[in-house]
Amino acid sequence: MGDERNIFLSTMPATRSDRKPALVVVGVSAVLFACAVPFAGVPLTPVPAFVASYQSALAVNDLITAVLLFSQVAISRSRALIVLASGYLFTAMAAIVHTLSFPGLFAPGALFGAESQTTVWLYMVWHGVFPLLVLGYALLKASENDRKFGSSARSAGSGRWRAQPPPAAGRARQPSPRSAPPPTGTASLRRDGTP
Repeated sequence: MGDERNIFLSTMPATRSDRKPALVVVGVSAVLFACAVPFAGVPLTPVPAFVASYQSALAVNDLITAVLLFSQVAISRSRALIVLASGYLFTAMAAIVHTLSFPGLFAPGALFGAESQTTVWLYMVWHGVFPLLVLGYALLKASENDRKFGSSARSAGSGRWRAQPPPAAGRARQPSPRSAPPPTGTASLRRDGTP
């Protein structure tokens, strides 16, 4: 199929006009975080309904994201996207299980015989596995790009990376003059032609 970058909005490279609003959002978030730091130690009134509604919305959002990514996989056949979609599916399921194990939310103790540390460990697994799957996506995506657009080779002296085109079908790749061994029976010469 055509170039994946032109098919999906999620794979198009960000432009300058895209980065500017993103940086504004990051800046505003950092300011709001700094304003909330003095209140970090103040205990709030427990609201069990908040936990249930928040995590339900989180599970629905992650499930929708997983479905969209799996449908993108059906078109692009990307192994990297399978890992990312699986990560979102995992977080949706982990949010549901974490919510059900929350003490006092659906039962006086917790459902499924969960003990006091079950919810904490589920949270740790949930928030530990997802970043690993995102890292796996990034590594697979980089290796897919290398295979798709040719292996990257550092051009001599320029300090820039350039993509090597794939060899034409039915024709062997011709070695470049720099990497080709000298013909047998001749003296090896330097670039300037001197022995």
